[in-house]
Amino acid sequence: MSRIVFFQAKNGSTTCTCAGLPLHSAYNPEREAERFVSAQEYTFLPQNIIVTGPALSYTADILRQKFPQAALIAVRYSTDFSASDSKWDSVLYYTSQADLENRLYTMLGEEGLAETQFLSWQPGAAAFPKENTGAWNAIKQAVVKSRAVLATRTYFARRWYKNCCTFVTELTSCMTITGGSAPVIVAASGPSLGTCLEQLRQYRHTYFLLAVSSALEPLLNAGIRPDACISTDGGYYAKAHLDILTKHNPGVPLLLAAEAACRPQLLRTCAVVPLTYRSFPEAQILNSCGIPSLPAERNGTVSGTAVELALRLTTGPVYCCGLDLAPAKGYQHLQPNALERSNRLTDSRLRPLCTRLSAAGLPSESLNIYRDWFSTRSAGFYSRVFRLSGPYTYANTLGTMRELTWNDITLPGGITMPHLTSAAPLPAREKRRQALKECLQRLSESEEWIKNVCPADYITWQRALKQADRARLQEAAEEKSRAVAAELLSYIGAV
Repeated sequence: MSRIVFFQAKNGSTTCTCAGLPLHSAYNPEREAERFVSAQEYTFLPQNIIVTGPALSYTADILRQKFPQAALIAVRYSTDFSASDSKWDSVLYYTSQADLENRLYTMLGEEGLAETQFLSWQPGAAAFPKENTGAWNAIKQAVVKSRAVLATRTYFARRWYKNCCTFVTELTSCMTITGGSAPVIVAASGPSLGTCLEQLRQYRHTYFLLAVSSALEPLLNAGIRPDACISTDGGYYAKAHLDILTKHNPGVPLLLAAEAACRPQLLRTCAVVPLTYRSFPEAQILNSCGIPSLPAERNGTVSGTAVELALRLTTGPVYCCGLDLAPAKGYQHLQPNALERSNRLTDSRLRPLCTRLSAAGLPSESLNIYRDWFSTRSAGFYSRVFRLSGPYTYANTLGTMRELTWNDITLPGGITMPHLTSAAPLPAREKRRQALKECLQRLSESEEWIKNVCPADYITWQRALKQADRARLQEAAEEKSRAVAAELLSYIGAV
């Protein structure tokens, strides 16, 4: 039996209670909603407004009048109020904290969350205290994640676009992948990968092996050659994981995002499958330069991108080895590891190896973000994706993803392997450089360019309440974005 009781207010409008607690005024719920909206503090111009527990949605009409440019989103704690859902642009029903956090981030992204005003309808919070606490914890975590991602984008934007320029001008040959039915094993570099090496060698002919870049050297060191290696990280140190290909060139094809850090030598000597996130400006640059690409999903961790891609490469199961996503006592990554060789150069008597490893074993916000992504996938995802190891006790779970040992699976024969084939020849290098120059000059005149190369400045501009402040901040953002474009043009020798 529903705890919600609907009845007529003194002014003739519908009102209600929940377990005896009033959710709206018994006299004039519209006037109550007006006072609520007027009492809020608005320190910026919101592009989105989220109201938690709004019950009969009287606040939606008032907010629509006050902020006609904003998208209105309700977070509901009960289906009893669905008749007024049409007043909102979107409605999210609370089921769990992790689910709401993921849906908020997926819906709005880091820019959208930064431009969102969050409001709580207090009668709804009082009537549904458990749901309200979970919802606001989800909002907090989504905002924390968005700030971290936005800070990363702001810091690395220039480096990513320089990587993209290097990619399109230095690339020599392109490959593409045709899917199959064979199992795909995605090898990450967590310690549990070490429990899989013997079986990976033993059953090597029965599966397609996709290694993330940090797992490449441990696999090659164990005599296991991946079918392909995927790298998406645009940071300077990420390219160190691929150096083994520069030194030994075992012929492992590379699946590379255009913004990934990669030494020009490898772009000229390795078979490369370009990946595209279909986002601005990377997609426009690849298209302008005549570079074919394979769609991929942007993710905080390369393992997430790899697994999503693996699901499209096979109709069979996807097994993840080394997908620990947890701090560990000792080395966090299976050895040998290129970054460990670099880090050990800083070890000393006053700061020995054990001190460094102890610090690395502490909880990590990045690992939490990666783990949360894997923990909030759909039922269809969990039906085909599994963690695979030898006897191993993980420090965490990843949603409802099943954890299997090699005794639990059968690797069949007579299946179709995903395979790589050569794509059409690329345009000449000078032709690509000229196309890149023209593309950058064209894109740098757009607002979308500012949004992507200077995301923090763009959001500050968009949030400004006063017109004078908006004009000043817009001019500053445009000036900074033009400087980025000039820097990239200079980098490719076009100015």
